[in-house]
Amino acid sequence: SGGGMSLRCESSLASVESVRVSFVLPGSGRISVRALVCWSRVNEHLYGLRFDPTDDARFDVRKWIDQYLEIM
Repeated sequence: SGGGMSLRCESSLASVESVRVSFVLPGSGRISVRALVCWSRVNEHLYGLRFDPTDDARFDVRKWIDQYLEIM
């Protein structure tokens, strides 16, 4: 979503840890955004991230989502 994402990560991440994630959305360039770990399922290597509200890169994610939903 425009507010965060879930991901699989082999490294352990602590709750409320600040991280930077970098990823590519289809048809888009690389996006790098700061985030906080807000939930984890350590045994499944799954983590929920909330994008840092002060990082403007989150708007690039929102823009991509809006464009994608218009296509659908």
